[in-house]
Amino acid sequence: MNIKAVFICYKNLWLKALGLLLVALGIIGIVLPVMPTTIFFILALTCFTRSSPALEHWLLNHPRYGVTLQLNQYFFIKENLLYFSVLLA
Repeated sequence: MNIKAVFICYKNLWLKALGLLLVALGIIGIVLPVMPTTIFFILALTCFTRSSPALEHWLLNHPRYGVTLQLNQYFFIKENLLYFSVLLA
């Protein structure tokens, strides 16, 4: 097996595990009022975007948080484009 393929496999595995951990922290944040919820789901979405399209689809189509995550994903991309265009100018 190619070393690059193995590295990508391990990277995807760790990103999936980190994303699932962040989803678990977000669920705990629903119950505990001192922990934020949305930021954990946004970070989990970032991990799933880079590692698993199926988990990304599941999170984006969640009945309660899907719309919020879709809006945050849109604004995150828009802000990054604005940031990089200012840096390049």
